[in-house]
Amino acid sequence: MPEIPSEGPTIDQVLEEFLAEQEVRLAARTFLQYQAVVDLLRTYIEAYDGPDDPALVKVVDEAHQRGTEYAWCGLGSPKEIAYTIGHFLGWFMVRKVVAGQDLMRAAGSVTRRLGRWLYEHHYMDETNAEIFQSQAKSLGRALPKATDLRNKLSRWVDGLGGIRSDASYEGDFEIVAITDRGWKLEGVDSALSGEISVPSELRHGPEVGWRISGVVARMSQSFRWVEIWNVYPR
Repeated sequence: MPEIPSEGPTIDQVLEEFLAEQEVRLAARTFLQYQAVVDLLRTYIEAYDGPDDPALVKVVDEAHQRGTEYAWCGLGSPKEIAYTIGHFLGWFMVRKVVAGQDLMRAAGSVTRRLGRWLYEHHYMDETNAEIFQSQAKSLGRALPKATDLRNKLSRWVDGLGGIRSDASYEGDFEIVAITDRGWKLEGVDSALSGEISVPSELRHGPEVGWRISGVVARMSQSFRWVEIWNVYPR
């Protein structure tokens, strides 16, 4: 049998302790947002940030098969939370969560508060707390902007109509420069590299380094969007 973490509180216990303290000080509507964000964080940790030890992975998998929904969160140390924030806000909230702007905005403020609380209660060291806070601040501010850009860009692309192209690419594309006509893209999983037209009102919405997933088609002198899936801030 693997050694199961047993010293100190678990991820679940610490997140519940955090919520209990916030419920006392927050208005009911605000607390519901805190609860929603923490529940999403718990779901992310359970599904995508589980243990590395193969034997412990087996224990968690067996618990899941028995119907335990948050097996890893009920075993793991709260120190694990320190390493979740970038992928949680920058990928999970974009790719897996269907939510309005209010919850997307709340995700940043709630995780910033959680980072401070974890540090103050000695569940996170100073170095990790600084990184956690920095990522929560930057990604938290960018997340609603990315959601808004995805919606506007998708509506614009849907209105373009059909196209003829000899080559199309699908996947993730990184914005490496803002140009006079749009963006210069580089494919993350393909050899694509070139300029793509974007309306002027959307051109400066993202920042260099953001990624957009979807489908692009090669035209005679540039590329054109065919589908927009998600916008990932950095």
